[in-house]
Order: sequence, then structure tokens, then C-alpha cells
Amino acid sequence: MQSRSCVRHWLRRQLPPMRDYGRSMRRRRIPAWVISLTKLLVAASFLFALLMNLEATPAVTVWAIIAWFLDALFEGFRRREPKKRIIFVGGTDDDIFETNLLDGFRESIRSVPGELTVSRPPLNSPRTEFQKVTLASEEAKRAHALVIIPAHDSDEIWSPLADFLRRGTAVVVLDIKPPSDYFRSRGAPDPIFVASDFEAGGTLAGQALVERLRQDPTARAHVLIGPMDSHPGAGRSARVMLALSDAKLLPRVTTTTLKSWSNDHVSEPIEDIRRQLSDSSGRLVVFAADDRTALTIARKLKPKELKRTSFVGYDGTTSSVGKYVISQAGVSFATVDTDARGQGRDAAVALTDVYNRRWPVARVRLTPPKIVPFQE
Repeated sequence: MQSRSCVRHWLRRQLPPMRDYGRSMRRRRIPAWVISLTKLLVAASFLFALLMNLEATPAVTVWAIIAWFLDALFEGFRRREPKKRIIFVGGTDDDIFETNLLDGFRESIRSVPGELTVSRPPLNSPRTEFQKVTLASEEAKRAHALVIIPAHDSDEIWSPLADFLRRGTAVVVLDIKPPSDYFRSRGAPDPIFVASDFEAGGTLAGQALVERLRQDPTARAHVLIGPMDSHPGAGRSARVMLALSDAKLLPRVTTTTLKSWSNDHVSEPIEDIRRQLSDSSGRLVVFAADDRTALTIARKLKPKELKRTSFVGYDGTTSSVGKYVISQAGVSFATVDTDARGQGRDAAVALTDVYNRRWPVARVRLTPPKIVPFQE
């Protein structure tokens, strides 16, 4: 018996009950069986009074009024939903991507009665420190749901999120995947994770490079590897290289590893690109890791260098008028659209599922990307 108890205790720690997740976010409701039983009793009493004394109109009327009152009471209870406080905490250094994602979230969260507070760090401010302060605020502690794009894969962010989850707050993490087993080891359920399918996106970008290299036997490719501390960047770059390897095109490929996503760290890849252009008379196809990096590099290349360079972008961020940002610069022949708005919508759907108690709630939601070709 003692060994069984130990096993049950171990399982309880390894697999926190799904129905404990986000209890502060869930909609209040009277159990359906209570409503059904009460209505059945009222209807039976009403029918009994009617059959026993057909001439007792006042009694029948009283029972009808009681039945109507109880039905209206339960219906009113169902409709009187307490407002939920939802906080969206930004943290990326890509303002356009974050804005697109937030727009998608706003579009789809309207079905949940509540107040949405958006907290985004000022430009050029320490993003991790901003998120730490935001998560420690009283406003965040009163929230029923928290949606966050972590600034970094850091214990400084994950630890307070574990506290929120233990208190029953619904937590949705975007873009950066939470570490495996981190939350369960601290007695908390895993947060919901929503992101683009980076592996599928990297495969699409790799296939675009393969197609271009096969069309032009004199062309070469240069791949910018996402920073090693960026799960999305490193993950999709690995898939790009795998596609080139499967096509046996690696002898025509060179690489540069980005130190960070900051525009201050593009000097090394620019020098590598210029070296490739000087060593060959053919065209150079560059996978620039993301759209912003492609635009930054394109602006720093000389016109004669840019004329021989094509870019495959990544992210597919759009402007306020709905056009792809990278397409307007005329430097790319394709980009991978990660559907930032779709990721925002998926995050809202996840919270709506928690609110409406639609079990089981999917803990991982990957938004499928698509390749978008442009005219050169």
C-alpha cells in the first residue's frame, strides 16, 4: 500500500491535473445537473398541482411564476460573467512583429468578457528588467490571465511565471519555448505555448534556396545562423542547412552565426557577404535569418553588390497597410510568413478554451508558416 501511495504521489507531481490549470480564468457556472434537477422538480410540481385540482387556478399560477423565476435566475447567472483581467506583456526587440501579434490577439479575445492591459517596454530599454518589474507588480498579481513574449530564455522570467501558475493564473507563453520540466519540478503546470512552427518554416526557406541554386548553377548561398541563445532562430537555421544538405548543395554554401538579433551585430555577416561576392562572379542568395536583418544588410551593401544579391527573408511582418515590409524594399525574392497575427489569434483561442472549460486544452499550439514569393 505504501509503494502505491508513493507512485500516486510521484505521478501527481509529474502530471499536474489539467483541470487545475487557469482556475482564476475559468467562467463561473452552476453545475448543469443542478439546473436540470431544479427545473425537473418545478415542472413535476406544476404538473401535479394541475392534475390534482384543475380548478385551482391561483395555485397553478403560483407554480408557473416560480418556474419562470427560477429559469430567469439561472439564465441571469449564466450571463452575468465577472470581468477577467488579462495582461499582455511584450518583450521582443522586433516592434513590428509584436504589433502584428498583438493585433491578432485583440481580434480574437473579444469573446471573453474582460479588460486587456498591454504592457510593452520603451524603445532601447532593458527588456528583461522591464518584464521582471511588470511581473512583480500588483496589477499583474491581480490578473486572471497573463500573455507574455519572454525577452530571454531566462530563470528571471520563468520563476515568476511558475508562481503565477501555482496561484491558478492562466499563462500563455509566445515565441520562446519554456524549458522542459521546469514548471513541473516546481509544482506548477506547464504554461500554454504558442509559436510559429519554426522547423517547418526553416524547411520552406531551405527549399527556396535549393530551388534558386538549381536554377542558376553559378550561384552560391550564404546562410545566417540565428543566435545560439535563440531557440526559434537556431531551430529554423538548422532546418535550412538540412534542406541544403539533402540536396547535396553544401559545397556551394557558406555560413555566418549571428551573435544577437541586434542590428549592431551585422558587420560580420556583411563582410562575409562581400567576401563571397568578390570571390565569385555569380549571384549570391542569402538567407538572412529574419526580415529585419535582410533589410539592414541590404541598406549597407553598395548598389553594385546589391545588384548581385537576392534574399530569402523570415517572419513576414506586415506594415500598417497590410503589405510585407521586406517586399517594399525590393531586395528579397521570398520570405517565410510566420503569421504573427495568427499566433496572436491562437493565443486568444487558448485562453477562450480555458475560460469556457473546453478540456483538454492543448498546451502547445504551432501556427503553420507559408512561403511568400516576390517579383524581383
